[in-house]
Amino acid sequence: MTGQQQRAGVCWDREPDRGENGVVNRHQSDGVAGEAPGPILIIEDNPDVQDLIATVLRQEGLQVEIAETGEEGVAMARQGRPALVVLDIGLPRMDGESVARELHAVHDGVPILVVTADGHAAEHARNVRAFGYLSKPFDLDHLVEAVRQGLRRGRAIEDRMDETETQ
Repeated sequence: MTGQQQRAGVCWDREPDRGENGVVNRHQSDGVAGEAPGPILIIEDNPDVQDLIATVLRQEGLQVEIAETGEEGVAMARQGRPALVVLDIGLPRMDGESVARELHAVHDGVPILVVTADGHAAEHARNVRAFGYLSKPFDLDHLVEAVRQGLRRGRAIEDRMDETETQ
């Protein structure tokens, strides 16, 4: 992957910010939480994974909404644009790839972070135009860094859209 790093099933543009002891500086503010234009939408059917992701992101000062099904996630996105979507590909009934297509139809350019345990995370991420992916089980520091990256990308896309509208 040109310009990106890949390690342990995680894809991101840069290494997480690490302090002197090698631990990721998770609570060092980079302005992301205060500037998130909407909630992080977690679409995940496993309650334990939902709770884990939501707890970590709330600790980062982010607003989180949870959908247990693809249908519920799409309905929530229709009510308001999420800042970012954490999307499980292996959802029952409406799979993650179908959900991503619907999300892009409702909010073109919405940043999507794919999470999956099926071993094909990179392929799924390409198929759904996701900015990144995490393979379950994943490192929580990598989750935080991936969300930060996605929020920065989402803001950049919105800024370009605003510039286009004002011209």
